[in-house]
Amino acid sequence: LRAPALPGRDAFDASTPCLFRRAGGDGDGALWANVRRNNTVLDAACKRYVMREEREVTVNQWARVESDGSVKLAGSMAETPVTEDTRCFGGRQDIRVFAHGDELLYTATVCTRADPKRLCIEYGKYDMEAHTLTGTVIASPQDAECEKNWCLFEHEGRVQCIYGWAPVVVGEIKGDRFAETARWDTPADLRVARGSTHGAWYEDE
Repeated sequence: LRAPALPGRDAFDASTPCLFRRAGGDGDGALWANVRRNNTVLDAACKRYVMREEREVTVNQWARVESDGSVKLAGSMAETPVTEDTRCFGGRQDIRVFAHGDELLYTATVCTRADPKRLCIEYGKYDMEAHTLTGTVIASPQDAECEKNWCLFEHEGRVQCIYGWAPVVVGEIKGDRFAETARWDTPADLRVARGSTHGAWYEDE
């Protein structure tokens, strides 16, 4: 996905887009995207990220993917800074939007100041017309310092969440907590798997 440049933010590169189809409204079943813009870049050895500004900052753009594959920007998400503390990264990283009926749900990684600082999952609703995010920071089920890659899916009309892959841990997000409902063992190779996307329907699967 090649997104147009971000006006006035030449130091921000596009990465990790999220694609989904939105039913109803002005979505009209079209393919939409959130494009993450980040002010970090990999060094020459591709081993670590280098910040181009005082701290790592993410800005998220909203776009429609046209039938010819071109991307038409619809604007930036109206985000308020998750934290003003410059020891934490700013903005929401890895936003993934999940269409559930007429609602647009999302997960994102945010940084909170604690001792030590923590990377947490934020879960909430996205208002497509106003481009606003309203979410809650979810407590880590394992009191972990870094939470990422939770993924949502729909089962029997309810939104479920996969918390982990080794073992597979499934549950629901209730308020600011993850409530586990099932788990089962998986092959050891999945312990090194990284990256997840929300569930999506393909035909009847």
